[in-house]
Order: sequence, then structure tokens, then C-alpha cells
Amino acid sequence: MPSSPWALDVAKEFGLVGAAFFTQTCAVTYIFYYVHHGLLTLPVSSPPVSIPGLPLLDLEDMPSFISAPDSYPAYLKMVLDQFCNVDKADCILVNSFYKLEDSVVDAMSKVCTLLTIGPTIPSFFSDKRVNDDMAYGLNFFKAHQSETCIEWLSSKPKGSVVYVSFGSMASLSEEQMGELAWGLKGSSHYFLWVVRASEEAKLPKGFINEELEKGFLVRWCPQLEVLASNAIGCFFTHCGWNSTSEALTLGVPMVGMPQWTDQTTNAKFIKDVWKVGVRVREGEDGVVRREEIEACIREVMEGERGKEMKENAMKWSGFTREAVGEGGTSDRNIDEFVSKLKVGMATGGFGTGHPYPIPVPKRFSYFPTRPKPGTGRGGAFPSPDRVKIMFPIPGPSRPGYVLSGRGGAGRGCACLGWAGLNLGKKALLMLLS
Repeated sequence: MPSSPWALDVAKEFGLVGAAFFTQTCAVTYIFYYVHHGLLTLPVSSPPVSIPGLPLLDLEDMPSFISAPDSYPAYLKMVLDQFCNVDKADCILVNSFYKLEDSVVDAMSKVCTLLTIGPTIPSFFSDKRVNDDMAYGLNFFKAHQSETCIEWLSSKPKGSVVYVSFGSMASLSEEQMGELAWGLKGSSHYFLWVVRASEEAKLPKGFINEELEKGFLVRWCPQLEVLASNAIGCFFTHCGWNSTSEALTLGVPMVGMPQWTDQTTNAKFIKDVWKVGVRVREGEDGVVRREEIEACIREVMEGERGKEMKENAMKWSGFTREAVGEGGTSDRNIDEFVSKLKVGMATGGFGTGHPYPIPVPKRFSYFPTRPKPGTGRGGAFPSPDRVKIMFPIPGPSRPGYVLSGRGGAGRGCACLGWAGLNLGKKALLMLLS
């Protein structure tokens, strides 16, 4: 989980206000905060772990760097280093929303200035205030089959398809890929499975030919569009926070198969706190067997418990849209953040110097680039017909506002992902580290 806390040190050196942006949940952020400040010692000797605002956590519910600190020592150090200067931050922003983690937010707010501003989902799929904001603007893999998979989904009955994706980084063993493949087949449900080119060799021999009737395998797909499809009945996921927040926003129940980092904690909340899914159980050899996979899919897709999870998923979808909608908690927090910035600029609280007007889109997701028509991917820098805001370019004589990006890898790392941030509110471009 790469991060750049040094940006905050630079901000303070030049007398600038600085904010830290954590791209994971408040719960995961608070766990790492506890470890960094010596409030939770490693290795954990007596689970379950009790942290204010969080449910009791067994070792399997903790982030993998905490449950097995010797497994990735360099990553653990990198994660904990995020907090080396967080006490200097004037504000901590988190990619979550209040109702989703109210008890955690209340606990964290006692030790730091915290604003939840998520979920950072493109507006078209969340509050729908900007209908052409449909993508993050950056994809790691080419969308060769995107139109084909959407067409395939459109031909399937409502709630009949299991969508399977493990993000852009997770890599399953060949044995686990085989168990997953035959578990999907055994469920007897339609499935859309994203298998990256680097993972295709791990598929069982003959599986692709055998599963043409029920399954559809692609190397990439437009995940938000897929999750928004009426055909999707559940999301078989690694529980990365981006994927989890997308499923919550779009009301899709989940089968969680976490791999590492924050995913294990997210899976705990999916199952036991938000009650929008189940979590597969590994065997003693660390492999999730096909029978377990099949049973979990059936539990979500069929029966009374599955119906309850679907209802909860729709409930959280409503809460999510409410949070980022006009007057919602995340919307108000963004207003508060911007208002404090404007007051600071007006009073000289951010230093002196002359702000420079920069044209930016009213909303942006990734980088401040104007999407090419019909692609959702970045193009040239926005033209002057977009709203202009005042942004002090940082420097010894030109102070500004620095946002230090911290958190998970993938779409949320070192970039805003703020589809919900309405820059039409005289907001700002933030210098990202």
C-alpha cells in the first residue's frame, strides 16, 4: 500500500495547511493507527482484539499485515509509516461515509479531526448529479470484451448471474483456480468471471469449452456497469475496498474470498456488520474447496438468507446515495472542507501569495483530464469552458493546500477518485503526492 506521507512534511515546511487522505475504511485505518501508536502490540497474543468503535476481531478478521506481521515486513512498515506524521495533518479525509461506520468514526473523531467523504464512486452510479461522470478515467487493462460482456448480461434473467472478480493484483494458486472453477460450475448459476491473461494458464483443462453454456470468461470488464446490471445476483469478490464500496453503492450482495491487506477486515464487515454477504472458509491447507464455494453462492443466490442479504444490500445502497447526495453527510463534509479552505485563503491562514485560476471539470475522478467522448478515459487538460477555481500553486512565495494520499493499492491509491467531489462549489485542485 504505497503512500507519501512526506508530502505533509513539505507542506508544513512551507507553512501550508495539509490533509491526509486515507483510501481504505475507517476501521482499517484505525487498526493501523492503533498499532503505530503502540496501543496494539504485534504479534497479537490474545485474540479477539478489542478496539473502540469496532466489533471484536479474531486474527482472521485483522488486516493480513497485522495477523501475520512477519509475512510482509516491508509492506507492514510502509503501512505504519503512513502514520509517522499524521498528527501534523490539519484534517484526515477517509473514503467512507458516516452511517456505514458511525461507531468507528465517533471513536476516531476523539483523537483526530476526521471527515468521511466517500464513497468515491463516479456520480452516474451514485448520486446521479453529473450524468456524464461514468468512469474513474484510468484502467489497468484494455476493455477488449467490455461491450460483449454487457450484451451477454443483457440476455440473462434478473438476478441470475454471479459476477466473479479478484481485482487487478490478487493472484490465486493453480489449485485454488481449479476449485473456484468447479465450484462455479457446481452452483448451476450463470457466471461472468474476469480472468486476467496472466491467470488463464491456471484454469483447469477443458473448463472453458465445458462452461460456454453457463459461464462467460473475460480478461477485463467495466465493473461498475456490470454491477449495475439487473442480471447480477451476487458479487464473488476479493473484498478490496474499491470493489466492496461499488457493490454497496449498487446494492449487490457479496460472497467474500479475501486474499490479503485490508480485504480480511472488509470481509468481516460484509458478513457480520453490514450483513450483505457471506465469507468462504478455507480448509486446513489454506485452500477454499469447491463445495464451500458452491454452498456460499447458493446461500446468497437462493433461499431466505439470500433474500435478507439482498434487502440489506439495497438498504445500504440507499444510505450510500444519501451520503453523497445533496445535503448528505459526505456532501456536507466536502462543503465543510472547502469552506475552511476558503476561510483560510481569505484570512491568510494558508499563508500569503497569489492564487492562480485553473480550469477544471466540475467533477473529476482520477486525474484532472477531460474524458474523450464516449470512452470515459482521460484526454487533454480541461478546456476553459469548465468552471474556474482559484488554487494557490505551492512554493516558498506561493503557498497552497497539500493533500497527502495514503492507503490501498489500485484505483484509490495516490489519486483522488473523487467522483463525488463537486468542484462546481468553488473547490480546489489538490496537489497529490
